Amino acid sequence: MKEQDLIQTLKKMQRISPDTGYARTSLAQILRTNQSSNWIFSNALVKMAVGISAMALVVVVSVLQVAGPSDAKMASLDDASLIAELDSKDFQIELKEAHYFNQSAERVAMALDEVVEYPEKN
Repeated sequence: MKEQDLIQTLKKMQRISPDTGYARTSLAQILRTNQSSNWIFSNALVKMAVGISAMALVVVVSVLQVAGPSDAKMASLDDASLIAELDSKDFQIELKEAHYFNQSAERVAMALDEVVEYPEKN
């Protein structure tokens, strides 16, 4: 079939329309059918999943209401107990650690200087 023949056939098909009686009958049947707006819950598996999820949510909320917040968590939010804990801690920096930090900083600086002064030749 040539391209011109195909174009002519398509133009003829564009003019095809249904019988008016058939069109009215089909439209009436479509409009008479029950259009459910609750289509998402039509599947039994979806209904069951939603039900189980709702029950699980109720159980979790109930357990949290009965158990309440733990005393340890509530104590950690108390400003007075936090201040008392900070006052009781000993925040001394040991001289040994400070001395080690100074030595390591000097060694790193010397190593960097050597790398800069004597770059490796390729």
